[in-house]
Amino acid sequence: MHELVRAGGSFTGALGGMLAMAGGYLVLFLISPRSLGFGDVKLALALGAVLGWYGWTALAAGVMAAQLLAGVYALALLMLRKASRTSAIPFGPFLASGTLLGMLLGAAGA
Repeated sequence: MHELVRAGGSFTGALGGMLAMAGGYLVLFLISPRSLGFGDVKLALALGAVLGWYGWTALAAGVMAAQLLAGVYALALLMLRKASRTSAIPFGPFLASGTLLGMLLGAAGA
């Protein structure tokens, strides 16, 4: 277990990931506050640090996985007529799931 904790992470990578992910979602929030909540921006701050610890590949994979999972879920709801184009869907669970997938990828590569 001790080896997994030391697996190639860096604090500067965590700081960069935190600023990059939170900054990206902050820009999206400022462009369209009705589409993304500020809670998602704050969550991205913490999750960006976690993903940044494993590197930029893990960060990119985590962000892309979150977007992909949310898109598939929204598409399924639209196809099943359980939601409309204007329905609100919480994004936090997809951020967390994408982070988990990015961490698994980052840990596998370390």
